Amino acid sequence: MKSQTKLSLISLAITASLALPVSATGLSLPGVTAVEKSAEVAAAVNSQSTVVQTGLGQDALVSQSGTRHVAEVTQVGDDQIAEVIQTGDWQESYITSEGNGNIVLTNQVDDWHISNVSVNGNDNQVTVDQSGFWNTSETTSVGASNIADTVQDGFRNNSIIQQVGDSNLTQTTQVGETNLAIFRVEGNDNDGIISQQGNNNQAGLVSAAGGTNVGNNNDLFVDQSGDENFGAVLGVTGNDNSFEIVQSGFANTGVVASLTGSDNDIVIDQSGDLNSAVIEFATGNGNEVFIYQDGTGNQVGDSNIAVISGNDNMIDIDQSGTANLTEFETIGDLNVISVVQDGEDNYVASGTYGADNMVEISSTGNSNEVAVFVELDQNTVSVSQEGDTNFAYSDTFGFENSTTLEQVGSDNEATVSVVGIGQSVDIVQEGEFNLADVVSLGEDHIIDIAQEGAGNWVGGDDGYFLVDGTNNSLTISQVGNDNLVTGMQVGSNDMINVSQSGDFNTATIYQN
Repeated sequence: MKSQTKLSLISLAITASLALPVSATGLSLPGVTAVEKSAEVAAAVNSQSTVVQTGLGQDALVSQSGTRHVAEVTQVGDDQIAEVIQTGDWQESYITSEGNGNIVLTNQVDDWHISNVSVNGNDNQVTVDQSGFWNTSETTSVGASNIADTVQDGFRNNSIIQQVGDSNLTQTTQVGETNLAIFRVEGNDNDGIISQQGNNNQAGLVSAAGGTNVGNNNDLFVDQSGDENFGAVLGVTGNDNSFEIVQSGFANTGVVASLTGSDNDIVIDQSGDLNSAVIEFATGNGNEVFIYQDGTGNQVGDSNIAVISGNDNMIDIDQSGTANLTEFETIGDLNVISVVQDGEDNYVASGTYGADNMVEISSTGNSNEVAVFVELDQNTVSVSQEGDTNFAYSDTFGFENSTTLEQVGSDNEATVSVVGIGQSVDIVQEGEFNLADVVSLGEDHIIDIAQEGAGNWVGGDDGYFLVDGTNNSLTISQVGNDNLVTGMQVGSNDMINVSQSGDFNTATIYQN
């Protein structure tokens, strides 16, 4: 149940998509490829510079110091500016700009950088600043008033920007080694801000097939510090969506996949090592998801069980500690899910199917487990566990039901299944090895179980308690240790009230 697999299948697929070499990413580069150019440079002794301009008011500047540089500038249109500054050894810059009022600036220092820029449209701005060794930048801008800025400082960093549309903004900053940033969009007013500090980090926004993502006013912010972090948004269809992924530490994974909808707001904030959050959306608008993880080996989503389908849902997950796992599936509208886990090896599974339901889960301690399933509308489930090795299960079917489970201590277990109308369940257990097992069917049930001490049981195993009928009310209070209530209630207009104080008391009740 608590498998802590770092990458689910979907994140592995995304990793495969983003981790392609430059020549396999599907981005169409102007002119000859960088590999061919590199062969030319390897055979060259002196620097090479070629400038071809057609139109009016064009301005091109090429400045080379060092050896084996290549700078090619081709401008077609009017009032464009292209500047290439190269120092060091073996710099490659290729600029092709077609349109009016475009500005392309490339600055390369140290050794062997490659910059490919292709602009087609008007009033676009592209800036590339490379230092270190063997950094690669590929920028394609098609449309009007797009801005693309790339800053690379380190070793073998790779930045790929593809903008198709108008007024898109992309900024990638890479400091370290072998970082990869990809931002491919088709639409207007999309913003992508990617900052990477460290080694082997990967981040990006692409379509499910690895090409451009289609939509307007979508925003991506990724901030990665540390090594081998992975943050990606894959396959977004819609407008006005906002994604924020912040990762600090080692080998954290944050993924949002298969989103179809608009006005969604997703935040993944992870600090520590080996934390993973993988979210898959089906369809929906106006959903809010906030995931905060601090520690080691915490996980949201296991085998893709992190799904939202509907509108105006809010998911808030906060996990701190080690190896905590949350799985959720929310289908419907206006549902609110809140999960807080603090400790080690805690597990939450939440399934919500309906509208306007509220689920609140809090676990503090180690090896606690919670499973909550809600179906239909306007139900409220609250589970609070403090201690170790507690287990709570709640299955609610109906309308306007309210279930509250609170366990303080260790090795307590509460299992509640309710089906009907107007039910209210309240279970409080304090101590250790307490057990409450209740199945409730029918209408108008009010169930209140309070156990204080250790080893108190209500139902369970062969003595499970069943409440089935109409207008039933069950109240059980046990104070002390090792008290036991067994039996069942079936019928109409029934009431059970059991109160035991002390130790080793037994009550057996059957009503039909």
